[in-house]
Amino acid sequence: MIAEMALGMQRRASQFGVELGEQLSIRIGIHTGPVVAGVIGKRKFIYDVWGDTVNTASRMESTASPA
Repeated sequence: MIAEMALGMQRRASQFGVELGEQLSIRIGIHTGPVVAGVIGKRKFIYDVWGDTVNTASRMESTASPA
């Protein structure tokens, strides 16, 4: 389901680029495994996730070819 979502995001980014008259592309990294999640902040709250799983997905995204 996650891979299907990622492919849908790529298709939508491409369609949106056509609508804007610009070439848009995105990179997506997917990995599975344990993560730690939590809320950060005292005034403005931000939900975030941490862990090796997140780091691996981030590295996959940053080194992938845009599509």
